[in-house]
Amino acid sequence: MNTSKIKQQRITKLLISLIFIYVVADFIFEYIHNQYIHEFIHKSRFVEWEVAFIIGEQILVAVPLIFAFIQFYKRDTEQTRRHLLEIMESESRHRMLMDALPDFVLIESQGKVQYINDAAAQLLRVSSKEELIGRPATDSIFAAPSPNREPVVGQTSGTELHRVTGRDGIEIEVEYSSQPINYNGFDAILYIGRDITERNKKYNELAITRAQLHNILNSIDTGIWSYDVKEDKMLFVSEAYKKMFGIPSEENDISPDRWRELALPEDLPAFDESFARISETNLFIYDFRYYKPDGSIGYIQTRIVPVKDDEGTVVRLDGVNIDITKRVSDQKRIEFLAYHDELTGLPNRRMFRQRLKEAATNATKHNEKFGVVYLDMDKFKNINDTMGHYAGDLFLISVGARLLGEFDQTQHTVARMGGDEFTLIVNGIKSGDHLKDMIARIEKLFHEPFLLDGVDFIVTASIGISVYPDDGTDVDMLMNYADQAMFLAKESRNGHKYHNLQESTLDIERYHLQNGLQKALENDEFSVFYQPKYNISDSRLIGAEALIRWKHPKLGQVSPAKFIPIAEEFGLIKSIGEWVLEQVCKQIAVWQNLGYRFPVSVNLSVKQFREETIVQTIRSMIERSGIDPGLLELEITEGMAMDIEKALRILQELRKIGLRISVDDFGTGYSSLNYLKKLPIHQLKVDKSFIDDITRDLGDAAIVSTIVTLAHNLNLKVIAEGVENMEQLEKLREIGCDEVQGYLFNKPLPLAEFDEILYQNFGK
Repeated sequence: MNTSKIKQQRITKLLISLIFIYVVADFIFEYIHNQYIHEFIHKSRFVEWEVAFIIGEQILVAVPLIFAFIQFYKRDTEQTRRHLLEIMESESRHRMLMDALPDFVLIESQGKVQYINDAAAQLLRVSSKEELIGRPATDSIFAAPSPNREPVVGQTSGTELHRVTGRDGIEIEVEYSSQPINYNGFDAILYIGRDITERNKKYNELAITRAQLHNILNSIDTGIWSYDVKEDKMLFVSEAYKKMFGIPSEENDISPDRWRELALPEDLPAFDESFARISETNLFIYDFRYYKPDGSIGYIQTRIVPVKDDEGTVVRLDGVNIDITKRVSDQKRIEFLAYHDELTGLPNRRMFRQRLKEAATNATKHNEKFGVVYLDMDKFKNINDTMGHYAGDLFLISVGARLLGEFDQTQHTVARMGGDEFTLIVNGIKSGDHLKDMIARIEKLFHEPFLLDGVDFIVTASIGISVYPDDGTDVDMLMNYADQAMFLAKESRNGHKYHNLQESTLDIERYHLQNGLQKALENDEFSVFYQPKYNISDSRLIGAEALIRWKHPKLGQVSPAKFIPIAEEFGLIKSIGEWVLEQVCKQIAVWQNLGYRFPVSVNLSVKQFREETIVQTIRSMIERSGIDPGLLELEITEGMAMDIEKALRILQELRKIGLRISVDDFGTGYSSLNYLKKLPIHQLKVDKSFIDDITRDLGDAAIVSTIVTLAHNLNLKVIAEGVENMEQLEKLREIGCDEVQGYLFNKPLPLAEFDEILYQNFGK
């Protein structure tokens, strides 16, 4: 408040009081004079006394008043000074407090800024508060008009939002309240507020994030929900949750137990039992069935995360409900198809074999017999060719239906193995006649024509039968026996045929080899042996031939002469040949790093050589192993080179890589000087059949001599395989053969033994 104004007000009040006292005193003295003194003076005729009385009257009235005024003024000035000091100290403290406030404070009076605190100065980006004191209010925070700018009598505080621009040009948002006050004796407006720019920014970001999250949650097919345990109410449910249980989208007050009304009652006890221990887990998962809005039964998997307070009490449950109806359906379908035929719904090969094992166990336990029956539809191809595959499928379905109608699946087993082949397990065979009656019932099923798309088809079946335990106790053998018998029935055009162990054309060893080859690579049953090659003149080790060996888990070591033809027949030779090449390249790399450098030959099969990717396959193996290509030698047969153009292209590409090429078993095939002179080969290998009788048969000796002469004239080397005695070796030296290999020196050796030969010859 203004100090001079306070002092002026006090003096004015004092003067008024003194004047009042003077007037009253003068009136009293005037009254006494008129009533008593004046009459007395006139009677006594002392006029001088009247004058003296009047002067004394004035002195008696005025002097005390003057004295009182001086004392009052002196005392009042001291009180005012002390009061003003107190006011100044109070204002100073208030200013310090207001400057310490984080909120801004501004006082506006008569259109000008009277006071701002430090927070307001910082908000407006001014270096000193004094810059704004006394300046128009429009230079301050409230440059834009505001409905609460003008003070209103009796106005209560209110909150406003305002955008302002600081001295640095940056726009900010403020939230403030205003109220009218008296400041230094003048009407003023007090503004108190804060900068909410960052807060609003974060609020906006949070609002955007929440909106995005809300949209995301409601766009997911998974039902998402949150449940307050203490309040027993749902805090949030997504649209998918509502849709899952048929709840209207506009309904928000949803009972936490709404889902229980739709769950299958028989699934609830197990759920409740598990849910009772939810506080012991961090994630609760449970699957249950429920009635979908369309009335069908669906499957839901609920995943619940319990949220606990500091004391470990569950206060909230956050969960998701996933409709797994399709997943369950697909899983059931997958499980069904794993053991059933998709077309007919009958058990497939896997299920049939499992049932066969069960039948064998049961028959052994009860000393019973059962029959294994294989059926193949005769001329089924005619139906597909004339009526199409759709009609063929209808026919197969009809066959399955007829078999099921004749043989109860609870007592017997009807299965489809694939194509037009069906199988049966006929349990409880009591005699040979009993089995014959069963077969007659099967054949009778095909006496009636099959109606396919309005056309009658008469179809017969070839049937093969084996009997447990008469024909064996191994289920795979029984299946094979029945299969072989069925083929014999088809070849002999006999309706059915029983397996006979003595007359069976089934080669048991071939059966084992055929089945074993399928898993030999997976089971790591193959290995590579190495047979050394020697220079014929000084018996120096100059190379080796890599030969595959197979150790069958039941048959032991199997000769390549037995399993290679089977591998070729069943299309396994390519993968086996590539495996050998890979192993040899890796081993050459090992020897190369040890300083052993000699060529190792590998036999290529016909199917390998005819592969379009043979060159790229071998190139990749060499690059991966990092070997010198000249250390790998490929052996091909004469037959592979008969297609001279293709063979020439492949061999030239292989030679470009740097590989050595040798013709194996030379002289046993279609030898031709034409291809010999064209092919980029470096060596001929004389077949063992010519070496066996080279010392006794002049013809064999002449053939070998001719081959050697021919090869040398073509600048090729010759190696003889199968050398077993000194006589053969001496004869080959006499003829001029270059290299030899055979049992006279070494048989094919496992890697460890071959390494010993290397050490003996090369040391290191």
